[in-house]
Amino acid sequence: MKKAFFILIMVLYLGSNPATAQYSVLFDFSETEGQFPKSALTLSSDVLYGMTTNGGTNDLGCIFRINTDGTGYTKLLDFSGTSNGSYPQGFLTLSDNVLYGMTWAGGTQDLGCIFKINTDGSGFTKLYDFGGTAIGNYPTGSLTISGNALYGMTSRGGANDLGCIFIINTDGTGYTQLYDFSGTADGDTPYASLTLSGNVLYGMTAWGGTNDLGCIFKINTDGSGYTPLLYFDGTENGGNPYGSLTISEDVLYGMTKNGGADNIGCIFKLNTDGTGYTKLFDFSGEVDGSYPFGSLIISGDVLYGMTWMGGTNDLGCIFQFNTMTNEFSTLWDFVDNEGGKYPYGDLTISGSTLYGVTGYGGANTCGVIFQYFLVPDTQTSNITFPFVGISVTNISWTNGNGEKRAVFIKEGTGTITDPDNNTIYSASNDWDSKGSQLGTSGYYCVYNDTGTMVSVNNLTPGTTYTVQAYEYNGEAGNEQYLLDTETGNPNTFQTESMNAIQTNRDNPVQIYSYGNDIYAVIDYCDTKAKLSVYNLSGNCIISEYNLVEGQNKITGNFHPGVYIIKLVLDDRLYTQKVSIHK
Repeated sequence: MKKAFFILIMVLYLGSNPATAQYSVLFDFSETEGQFPKSALTLSSDVLYGMTTNGGTNDLGCIFRINTDGTGYTKLLDFSGTSNGSYPQGFLTLSDNVLYGMTWAGGTQDLGCIFKINTDGSGFTKLYDFGGTAIGNYPTGSLTISGNALYGMTSRGGANDLGCIFIINTDGTGYTQLYDFSGTADGDTPYASLTLSGNVLYGMTAWGGTNDLGCIFKINTDGSGYTPLLYFDGTENGGNPYGSLTISEDVLYGMTKNGGADNIGCIFKLNTDGTGYTKLFDFSGEVDGSYPFGSLIISGDVLYGMTWMGGTNDLGCIFQFNTMTNEFSTLWDFVDNEGGKYPYGDLTISGSTLYGVTGYGGANTCGVIFQYFLVPDTQTSNITFPFVGISVTNISWTNGNGEKRAVFIKEGTGTITDPDNNTIYSASNDWDSKGSQLGTSGYYCVYNDTGTMVSVNNLTPGTTYTVQAYEYNGEAGNEQYLLDTETGNPNTFQTESMNAIQTNRDNPVQIYSYGNDIYAVIDYCDTKAKLSVYNLSGNCIISEYNLVEGQNKITGNFHPGVYIIKLVLDDRLYTQKVSIHK
């Protein structure tokens, strides 16, 4: 029957997986360590938690944890059937140090159960046994938490044996069915989870509705106000959603497994009041994936997701969709057993890293845990030079959206060699002891961090230099660089010549502020200079600060305001006011 819950296992071999640090396998599942994971990972700090549908000691699934760097895989629990459930389909919901979840079967009636377990694997408690048609059974999704209440759905059971919506307290008391699905009027057989906004829950059914292709609905957390927002109809707006809705402000985003132009799924959006349905993208198979079973996640203006099949190798893919530009991009095509295949669940994002699982493939053909590093899409821009001396320059820029950026300088001009992915470049702002070079291009790294400026010294007087910067994500050999140019990137500057300094020997001092610091540049001196800093009240903040020829940075934890600088050089007194703005 079309509404029966089933898993289709396909085993294909399509060649070897090219090595790349942008996509990497963190863990290969096995029969004993758990196999065939179907849901998303739950992230807490640098630890991922999840469940497998099968495998483990009893081949009934397990709960696990693993560090985000792929170390420390630990089974927290082996499901065993009657006592603690079996075959979990959804992901774990985290609150404080407690994980909440459901199993599709097992429990007293072998119809599924609700449980909780501490993140260290202790304190497993079965909170509720699903117990038959009137109560609901076979939950395939996950729990949604609000305060001390857990909300969820079952795919079967309820008054009409078509699934239900329920609430239960986190201590296992107060189980109440909020709504029983009935089919044509309001949908049936929900496979996913509820999305909470305020006191309203949003969800989807995979079947039922006026076209028996599922629907989108909302319901208040007290069980009142159930309203179908949209009935899926197939080609025009999709059909049979297996995932959950993702909310951003007043807009719901989701996917359908079937329907759309090619009947292999689509991406859509809908306002929370049921208006404004828009089909954003039709999956087409080989080029961009097909049959998405999971849900979307959103970061900024970008949606990320996976398809179960399709892509170059028809083994599924990772994709992104920009909600502002309506641009779809395939990020990764799953290749073969080595790298995993057939992802069934959702992605989890942390900074610029995506984490997920595949249902099959990997070294043991039992599925994998993977990570994927995103490349920034906004480059460093507006490189400027607030100060240029004979041997020193200050460089500032506007950051893009990478986690860090690497800045390179070349003496003269010329074509730059782009940085290599999966490579870290060490920086030195002393031109006499240069940092890492980009190939043999003559571009050397002078900065590699998160900030917006650098001061470079020991440059050659009267010389032109070219500066170029690259945004990147990742670290420790997993760096992914954005190679685009941008306004003001690259840019050039020229140091002052020695001749210019000699002709201005009567005024060899330049004093200025930059950021929270004060700088004094001495072009020429026979003896050490001494500098003092006063506030407008006449109080001396820094006294007898010894300076040398070149650029001197005076640090004094300066607060915003105006300061008077007095500098004695070769028995002459120079006085200047400077302002600190931030």
